[in-house]
Amino acid sequence: MTAPAHTARDHQPGNGSNGSYWRDIYRAVASIATGLKLTLRYLFSRSVTIHYPFERLAFAPRYRGIHEFEAEKCIACNLCAKACPVDCIYIDATAPRKIDPKTAKASGGELVRFAIDYQKCMFCGLCTEPCPTDCIHMGKLHDLSAYTRQEMVVEFTELDRRGQRTPLPLWIDRNAERIPWVAAERERILRGELATDAADVPSV
Repeated sequence: MTAPAHTARDHQPGNGSNGSYWRDIYRAVASIATGLKLTLRYLFSRSVTIHYPFERLAFAPRYRGIHEFEAEKCIACNLCAKACPVDCIYIDATAPRKIDPKTAKASGGELVRFAIDYQKCMFCGLCTEPCPTDCIHMGKLHDLSAYTRQEMVVEFTELDRRGQRTPLPLWIDRNAERIPWVAAERERILRGELATDAADVPSV
């Protein structure tokens, strides 16, 4: 059997097998009105756009950015490297190191290398959990650009010799003169001042 063909009479006002003609019009108009109401509400509301980098982004307290490293507290125990799920932490020391209780700094062998490959790092923060001396922290910087792959491997021991805890991003160095908050952040990095450690994974 074939389905009966629909005729023009089936769609005339008053023939309500599929709903009233006027009810369909009302629903269409109500739907348009609802959309316009939402559009107008956001059209005249205050903008939430941040004019980055001229305005600073507000990160959550536990935001995990580029690491900050205190080389004088590192005992080269390799626990952070072992906890890293992508094996992006490289540590080398001439001899075992330990914390001197008088100075609260590591002594013994020389920390030859502490490096992180940011081509592989996924900012999970797991390297901060097993560290017995709390020498590695998740920082607040979110942008690390470079021109070569080699530059994405940050040598934290070399930074420590310059008094820095974290690398200075190119965009911060180049824009410090014209953006006040960037200038302040650049000075913090060059001073070797640590950012908050709120993003570290707490020890259990």
